[in-house]
Parts: sequence; structure tokens; C-alpha cells
Amino acid sequence: DALTADPTCLTGTWNDEDPCGSGVGWEGVQCNGTSVISLRASSRSLAGTLPSELGNMMKLELIELHDNQMTGTIPETLGNLPNLQYLWLQGNTLTGVMP
Repeated sequence: DALTADPTCLTGTWNDEDPCGSGVGWEGVQCNGTSVISLRASSRSLAGTLPSELGNMMKLELIELHDNQMTGTIPETLGNLPNLQYLWLQGNTLTGVMP
């Protein structure tokens, strides 16, 4: 698992396999139809690494994970996201280059 700490229980609402299909929605996740278009989880004291699988979310437009305790390398797969317009990762301990 990429996420090793979630002290504010953000992922407590992530109890279904499909964030866009449950009708309830996941906190910090915005969908357009059946596709995730934004991830917003800044200043939540999240710790862990960024999963390379984020690069599979082709409709993703925004990743806002600044001011957490994320570590490791910025996944190169983020460069595969054709719709990504905003990438906020500052305030973490991440290495590598922005894709």
C-alpha cells in the first residue's frame, strides 16, 4: 500500500471499489461520470508514497496533495496523463522531476 498514515481518516469514506459509481462519493475525489477528474487531499498529514497507478487515471485533471508527509519518487507515469492541468505536491519530501 502506498499510503502508510491517514490520521484525519480521509480514506474512511473510500469504502467502495468505485469512487464514481457508489452514488455517495469519496471525500477528496471528484468524478465526471465514471472517471476521476481530481484528487484533493492537501494538509491531511498523509504519509507514504505516490502510487505509479495514478498514471492510469487518464481523465485526471488535478492532483492536490501539497503539505502532507509524502516521500519517495514522483512517479514518471504522471507524464502519461493527457488532461492533467494542476499538480500540487509542494510541502512533501518527494524526489525526482516533474513529468
